[in-house]
Amino acid sequence: MLFNTLATLALATVAAATPIAKRAPAPVTPRQSGGGFNFLDNFNNINNQQNVVQIQEQSLQVIDDGRQQLVIQQASEVLIVQGQKEGFKNSMNDVFRKSKFRNDFKDVTTVILVVQEIQIVIDDGRGDIFQAEIFAQSVIVANRGSDATQTVMIFSQETLIAQQILGEGREGEGFGGDIEGEQKPSKNNDVQLFGAKPTWDSVMDDPAASLGAAWEAELQDVQNLDNAGADNEANKQAAEQEKKVIGEAIAAQDAQNQDAENQAQAQADEAQKAAEEQAKAAEEQAKAGEEAAKAAEEQAQAQMAPVRN
Repeated sequence: MLFNTLATLALATVAAATPIAKRAPAPVTPRQSGGGFNFLDNFNNINNQQNVVQIQEQSLQVIDDGRQQLVIQQASEVLIVQGQKEGFKNSMNDVFRKSKFRNDFKDVTTVILVVQEIQIVIDDGRGDIFQAEIFAQSVIVANRGSDATQTVMIFSQETLIAQQILGEGREGEGFGGDIEGEQKPSKNNDVQLFGAKPTWDSVMDDPAASLGAAWEAELQDVQNLDNAGADNEANKQAAEQEKKVIGEAIAAQDAQNQDAENQAQAQADEAQKAAEEQAKAAEEQAKAGEEAAKAAEEQAQAQMAPVRN
């Protein structure tokens, strides 16, 4: 599925990049029933957006207006065709960038200036070939709505080469290839064009390159059915190891329980034996007391008996 990308040319000369005003926090997408976030629906929503690319001229160092018009036109064509062919990839790259800066700067809104180089080749039809390196700057915002705001610049590692992109043509959906009568949400993307490489006081590495490569590799791996056997075998071996560990833990627990039971039984036996010995001693003491009382009684009776002559 490809993005539907339109372009309008707005030739507005601006001296410098205008600071982006702080915006209110974006509404949170309701979670689906069961508390799970539906990634598929949100990816589809992104994929179904219609991007309107608006080209803004920023200090394009071109000698004559006619050539400048051709440069802007070709840059616009490159962005349109590349957006049609790689629209979803572009949006995923922006997701990678936004998530990276959100995680790295949790309490800060980060305005990310994304700069991409475009290599332009213009044939004026009179035998003159004009080549130029144009830099297209777009903006995305991470962690919108925080109290603190910072602005950083990143440079896309991918260079757009006009001859390659325009030479390959527009595959898939053509320009303006929406289904008749279909209404899609539109998103205006202002792209600032520079005739020289822009700069900023804070320039950082583009996280889309590494994160995109990691996602691409893992997505391809997930789709490789030949890996299922090896994965299942790894799972089996892990389960066997876990079973062994669990068995050893159960045996150790059983042994510990048996030791505790034996110790408790020994203590109970000792307590019972001590109680029996104590009872026996008490019984013997009572018997001795009875015998002593009997002897005393007999002695008393003997003393009280009359003496016979």
